[in-house]
Amino acid sequence: MMYYPVFLDLRDRWVLVVGGGRVAERKVRHLLAAGARVRIVSREVVPTLQDLARSERVTLRLGEFEETDLDDVWFVIGATDDPALHQRLAEAARIRHLFCLIVDEPARCTAISPAVVVRGDVQIAISTGGSSPALARHLKRKISRVIGPEYAVMAALLGRWRKILKEKLPDSARRAAVFRHLVSSDLLELLRAGRRQEAEEHARRLIEQALAGSAAPCRPERG
Repeated sequence: MMYYPVFLDLRDRWVLVVGGGRVAERKVRHLLAAGARVRIVSREVVPTLQDLARSERVTLRLGEFEETDLDDVWFVIGATDDPALHQRLAEAARIRHLFCLIVDEPARCTAISPAVVVRGDVQIAISTGGSSPALARHLKRKISRVIGPEYAVMAALLGRWRKILKEKLPDSARRAAVFRHLVSSDLLELLRAGRRQEAEEHARRLIEQALAGSAAPCRPERG
């Protein structure tokens, strides 16, 4: 089965997590990092989830899942060891047209959770369609060795320069050419070596060329 890859904007949107163990805890922490508002329903929860509830970072209801727990929810995660509960949760989500992720049960899912490599604003999601989480983790380790922290700095710089160029260079084709030159130049090499100031100067020169009417790449001096 082929899934449609997508990143969700969950900021200030309610997500329901049914389950209170370590797996649920990991899901909750990832959701909070994405800015989601998290509602937890479980008969029991680990102490760390209790602490999050006491600090009002999540809402917690101890007890059985009820369909009203889905009110105002955008996304649903089931993280228990109860297949019957997962079936009921998935069916309730389907009726409400809510995407549902059931941990370790891809047949009941309308969404699956990929392995993710994160470098600042750069996120690389890896999926095997639910067929092999072990392979996804293996690929994550391999990619993590190639994509280092310099990509986080690069993404932040490109985001800043993009705002500047959108104001000063309205021609989208020329803007795209500038960014192709930036990405294919020595910027990453400089950032990997910790030479951020040189990288910024190189980018500034290239951008100035583009604004002057030439998008030809230039190479930084090596020293």
